[in-house]
Amino acid sequence: MALGLAAGELALRSIRTGDPAPNRKALPPDLPKLEGLAALTEPHARGDFGGVLYESNRQGMRDRHHPIVRETQTYRIALVGDSFTMGDGVAVEDTYAHQLEERLAPHVEVLNLGVSGFDTRASVERFETVGVLFDPDLVVYGWTLNDLEGEGYRKTEAGTWDDQPETSWELGRLFANTWNAVRDRYFPGPDSLIHELRENYFRNPPVWERFTDQLDRLRRVADRAGVCGVVFLHPFLFHLEFGHPFHEFYDAAEAAAKARGLQTVRSIDRFLGRRSRPLWAAANDPHPNAEGHALLADALESGLDALPARCGYRPGQPRALAEARPGDGYTLIAPVGSDRVAWIDRDGRAVHELRLARKTDVVEQLPSGNLLTVGADGGLYEYDATGAEVWQRASVWGRFHGTVHRSSRGSTFAPLRRGARRSFWTENIVEFHRNGLVAWQWNALDHLDPDDRGPHERSFKGFRDWLHINSIDEFSDGDLLVSLRNLNRLIRIDYPSGDIVWQWGDDELGHQHGASVIAGDRVLLFDNGFDSARGKGCRDTPCRSRALELDPATDRTVWSYGRPRVFSLSFGNAERLANGNTLVVYGQKVPRALIVEVSPDGEVVWQTHSPIDAPVPSVFGPEPRAWVYRAQRVAWIPGRTLRYQDAPVPGTGANGVEP
Repeated sequence: MALGLAAGELALRSIRTGDPAPNRKALPPDLPKLEGLAALTEPHARGDFGGVLYESNRQGMRDRHHPIVRETQTYRIALVGDSFTMGDGVAVEDTYAHQLEERLAPHVEVLNLGVSGFDTRASVERFETVGVLFDPDLVVYGWTLNDLEGEGYRKTEAGTWDDQPETSWELGRLFANTWNAVRDRYFPGPDSLIHELRENYFRNPPVWERFTDQLDRLRRVADRAGVCGVVFLHPFLFHLEFGHPFHEFYDAAEAAAKARGLQTVRSIDRFLGRRSRPLWAAANDPHPNAEGHALLADALESGLDALPARCGYRPGQPRALAEARPGDGYTLIAPVGSDRVAWIDRDGRAVHELRLARKTDVVEQLPSGNLLTVGADGGLYEYDATGAEVWQRASVWGRFHGTVHRSSRGSTFAPLRRGARRSFWTENIVEFHRNGLVAWQWNALDHLDPDDRGPHERSFKGFRDWLHINSIDEFSDGDLLVSLRNLNRLIRIDYPSGDIVWQWGDDELGHQHGASVIAGDRVLLFDNGFDSARGKGCRDTPCRSRALELDPATDRTVWSYGRPRVFSLSFGNAERLANGNTLVVYGQKVPRALIVEVSPDGEVVWQTHSPIDAPVPSVFGPEPRAWVYRAQRVAWIPGRTLRYQDAPVPGTGANGVEP
């Protein structure tokens, strides 16, 4: 028996290697430690996380820079998930995201949006708020066993594993591991991790329901983005040699994903039969090391090959790029209730900011480069490129609001909400000369009946907000296009008589914004789609906001764009760009304004969220929001030589320097 055991020991030692030392590079001296989830998602973060160098790109991803606008014919895959996906304990070039991209290049691009510590909810939200901006073709959620943890999750006293006892005898390890695997699979103790997982996966309905709700959400978000959703099942790196006890949890997660129309890819088969600890990132860190990530990349690569044709994955073939491309320029925004004005580039970065003397709600860059704003205090202000005030107009009778219009004559049209008259607020439209004197005025009470109420009328400071004029623009003959938000109506005012010569929208619109006149005297606007009968925020029956192009000569909608369930309760605008595309702004989308550029065929060619948080008026609650009233595409940034490619800059010399 002794001779047999000795022979067995020698045989095992001849075919097995010891635990390898973690393959980690020496860190630079004085490298700061990164702690907390927020630090991992900061742009350009750099520090020591888990003993390895962690660096993020300008979008806060542990990845190389990926331009928002796809510049190559690649199939884009967005990976979201926790520490397995992000690559805890390994260098960025060893992560399965990086290894997969290297194998499939140049026709496949892999974006790593994984963040250590993220559960299913946070991972789905990461895709919804960041991943969709890159217009991916596929979203892959890397699922791990502990993604169910959170509110209501039942913990045990123990819950740690050591499947390979510290002994120098290979036979001892083999027998101990076999016994532990059998015990944990068939006779788990009440304080074991297996017991904890079974308790929460199969006997804790609220926790399981929260998990499946997030899978439902992943499917909805993927559908809205027009992509396939995949759940990639990570392995648990214990008991790989024999009796791996976690198959029941993989099966449960896979069945839940498939029931919701999501594709699934399993990876455990790549790991079974191997020793666990040599695949760890470190002796006390059961995250996969570079070899483990290579096995994950193998599994995912095979899973991609098996995707249905509708997912559009064609390995080795370039993706056909859309003919429509985003227009040149920067996108100007001003967060509601903030003194900040920002110009955003194609990557969604604020490349230039300006602080104004007052908080503002609406901003417009004029051809001169000056900024015309409606202040949060209800005044009109114009600022130069340095933020210095060059013109202002306030009113002692009321407050200006909505968007204003600077005419070709240099005069300014603005809606003025006047003091409460009986039980309602009345409204005027005032035209100011450049010197601030009133040139023309239109009183709504002379042309409209205050008993004419919109179906979703709202109040302001306890009085009926009867009309709520929120935009003014000019037709080619000088007539005015005016949006009456609370009547769900557009009107055309003959200038200068003031007569209403056309109106439209009562049964079509829902608290619209940003009506403007485009080529051919057609009308472009953002219809919020608000309907109070559907519940606060349209949660009971989902609302949808949309951009509309209207031919007033026939009262027919000739173009529209909208996404199912994408809704902005208020704010927003639509702007027709020089290349024929349309900039659509969901200004009050929670929690961040969504700005998209769409082709005439309705294809999204660029999108971003507002990158700037700002306190909003108390009526919306105290939480910071990134809401904007409108956005504007401009070719240049005033006061700077910075301009978009070769776009001409008004008032500059041949070298691009302003005189």
